[in-house]
Amino acid sequence: MLRFSCHTLRHTYATRLCEAGVSMKAAQTLLGHSDFQTTYNIYVGADERFVAEEVQKINGLM
Repeated sequence: MLRFSCHTLRHTYATRLCEAGVSMKAAQTLLGHSDFQTTYNIYVGADERFVAEEVQKINGLM
């Protein structure tokens, strides 16, 4: 059984902000965190698809 809570939505929201290219400073403010590290290290996740897209961006620069 999959557990779901409102807190799960905060993590999803933070991850989607990152995926959309929103600055982490803005995400920190939107989530109400006083510390950038909390936003970035705890709330933002990176799935395989997102990582692959970022690698493609890097490859395009070379």
